[in-house]
Amino acid sequence: MIRQNFSMILLLTVMAICPLRSAEVVAPAAKSVVFTGEHLGQYLAEALAVEYPREKGVFKVSLLRPFTDLRIPDGVSELVLATPPATGLRSRLMLRYTLSVNGELIQTASVPVEIQILREVLVSSRRLNRGQQVTLDDLSLEIRDVLSENAMPLDPAADVSIYEVHYTLLRGHILTERHVRLMPVVKRGDLVTAYLRRGLLQINLKVEVMEEAAPGQTVRLRNLESKKPLRGVVYDENSVFIQ
Repeated sequence: MIRQNFSMILLLTVMAICPLRSAEVVAPAAKSVVFTGEHLGQYLAEALAVEYPREKGVFKVSLLRPFTDLRIPDGVSELVLATPPATGLRSRLMLRYTLSVNGELIQTASVPVEIQILREVLVSSRRLNRGQQVTLDDLSLEIRDVLSENAMPLDPAADVSIYEVHYTLLRGHILTERHVRLMPVVKRGDLVTAYLRRGLLQINLKVEVMEEAAPGQTVRLRNLESKKPLRGVVYDENSVFIQ
């Protein structure tokens, strides 16, 4: 009888201990996720947008060499550019970065990339020749990469009617500030009113324009009475201000 009671107690003790040990064995492992080259490109684009807030447009980054996927902990991921490009933004760069998850460093590496800044710009619908007035009928709005351009694209909100083509622009090319100049409002031989201010005194006189010029540009003039050469800043097609 005593042996039976002892066996029963031993069996109950084993049954009580075993479930606890089983629970410890099957405890779920920490979750992880796969970090791909596509993720890296997206993170780099976001980091560049933070580093260069004055750039108008959407950053797009493409890796120029294969990226080995990483198995990283599931959590808050953060990528920081370790050394922003010293030479400024260019279409192709080597970017060095650090990747952390939940504040723990996962990777520090350098990667060659191709960078684009996508922005809405004006594009020529046909060939535009030097001296031709720019009109909206000759242009279309498109989303293009502006980082590859050598000059600043002309603001799509600008009044293009005040410009003429300065350098020939082929069809399908982005209209930049380099390709246009303000249309001249005065030309050689025009007679305009010149204003000369000295303190509270203002003198008006008729002068002859000696070269074409646009508003805001300095132009050579000649006094009609004294024939004395002058220089002034063009205000509009009828008036200039003597310097």
